Amino acid sequence: MVFLLILYIHILACLLWITFRLDGTWIPAVDFIYVNTDLFQTDFLKQYLSMCYHAIMVFGLNEVNVRERNEILVVILMMIFSAILNAYIFGEMAVLVQEMDKKDIEFQESLDNANTAMHSLDIPNNIQDDIREYLMSVNEYKTQQNEMKDFMESISPSLKADVNKYIFFVAINNNSLILKILKNQDYVDKIKQMKFKKTSS
Repeated sequence: MVFLLILYIHILACLLWITFRLDGTWIPAVDFIYVNTDLFQTDFLKQYLSMCYHAIMVFGLNEVNVRERNEILVVILMMIFSAILNAYIFGEMAVLVQEMDKKDIEFQESLDNANTAMHSLDIPNNIQDDIREYLMSVNEYKTQQNEMKDFMESISPSLKADVNKYIFFVAINNNSLILKILKNQDYVDKIKQMKFKKTSS
C-alpha cells in the first residue's frame, strides 16, 4: 500500500510537471509576490521535489494555483482520482480498526449481558465481582480455543493429523511422568499385550 501510494504521488508529480511546462505560465505560491518563477530554469532535484510537494497538495485536495485551462482540467481530474483513492484508503483503515476491536467489542457485549442478568437477579455484589473476574480470566483462553478450532477446520485432514501429532509430541516430551513410563520397557510390553488381547477378543 505504501509503495503504491509513493508511486501514485510520483505519477502525479510527473503529470503536473508536463502540464505546467506546456505554457510555462504557472507560478508556485511561494513566488506569487515576484509574479515570476525560476523553477523551470533551476536544477532537476529542486524541480522534482517541488512537483512532489504540489502532487501531495493535489492528493490532499488542496489548492495549487493553476492558471491555464489545460492546467485546470488536468488538476480537476487528478483531484477526482485522489478523492476516490482517499475514500478507499480511509475505508480500508476503518475496516482494519473495526477488525482489531472486534474481539473487545464482543467481550464487552457479553460482559454487559452478564451485568444486566446479575442486576435483574439481584445477585450480591461479592458474587458479581467473582463472576466478572471469571469472565475476564477465561476470555483470553476462550478466544484462543476459537482460533484453534477455526484453524483446524480450515486445513485438510492430512495436515490436521500432522498438527495433532506435533501437539501430542510436545505434550508428551514436556510430561516427565509419561516419559518415565515410556522408558520402562516392561510397562510398554504390558500395554501392547493388553491391546493385543483386546483386539483378539
